[in-house]
Amino acid sequence: MNKKWQQKNRSWCLKILDHVKLPDLWTTFNTVQENLIRGGLRGRTAKGNRTSTRAVKGVSENVRLNKALWTLAEKMAQLKH
Repeated sequence: MNKKWQQKNRSWCLKILDHVKLPDLWTTFNTVQENLIRGGLRGRTAKGNRTSTRAVKGVSENVRLNKALWTLAEKMAQLKH
């Protein structure tokens, strides 16, 4: 996974997770996945400018994002046990 992508989009993932108050990891994973794939999340850049995410339309980008999310979910599951 690309380090630059991780750093750039970490704040988006954290914003999503801050709003998710669901009981289990699987539901949280699905919510994050749907929000990232759909796009339209609003936020601010490091300089304070308004911005929003774009929907993921490419198959390869969708697969890459899903693999990264799955890896993250597996590591979170390991932390719980």
